[in-house]
Amino acid sequence: MSQAIERSACAKIILCGEHAVVYGRPAIALPLPHLRAHARIVPGDGPFRVIAPDIRAEFDLTTDASRPLAHLVRSTFEFLQQPVAQATLTVTSQIPTSSHLGSSAAVAVAVTRAVSAYCGHELSPAETSALAFEAEKIYHGSPSGIDNTVIAYEQPVWFVRRKESREAVRSPNSEVKGRRAENAAMEQPQPPSFNEPPASSRPLGSRSAMYGAGGRKSRRAMSACSTRSPKW
Repeated sequence: MSQAIERSACAKIILCGEHAVVYGRPAIALPLPHLRAHARIVPGDGPFRVIAPDIRAEFDLTTDASRPLAHLVRSTFEFLQQPVAQATLTVTSQIPTSSHLGSSAAVAVAVTRAVSAYCGHELSPAETSALAFEAEKIYHGSPSGIDNTVIAYEQPVWFVRRKESREAVRSPNSEVKGRRAENAAMEQPQPPSFNEPPASSRPLGSRSAMYGAGGRKSRRAMSACSTRSPKW
């Protein structure tokens, strides 16, 4: 843990099923590898500190423990059975927020990769996706899991949410809050339990799936890549 470490994660775009996927319908999503979030960790001499200049945030894990990134950092160290390091994490992103490009999931995946690499480990895409999904639930309440999946694997996927997850979405708000912890294990496989894409998602992987038969990216994907306001 003595050297600076940097990792990144891509944005994503959902070609179809963006809203229906929450209710168990299929969706197809593609990674956008040239639009990325970055996480850099350098050794420090105090509590683990997080700096996010794009959103003008700076905090440490001892004072702002309720933040999603603080939870994600602690969860990753815990999963790796390592004590929280004395270090500084700087998060930056080219991905616009609130643009359906997976900004929060990309940040979560980048941070998970950086923390694990800082500890001398390289997590599998499945492990990374499952840890990032826990942060996504803090951000969004009851996400489908498609964002963290396509970003962690960085390949096109056909995704169907698990049946148990749909029950939480359809329940009254009070029941959703009460059952959220109970349903967490059902919504996504937990980190060490699998090494392949979950059964509910299937890599598409071909160039034609991402670029179309003519070898060109879709207009929507091209316009997403050219978005001018990098915020997170």
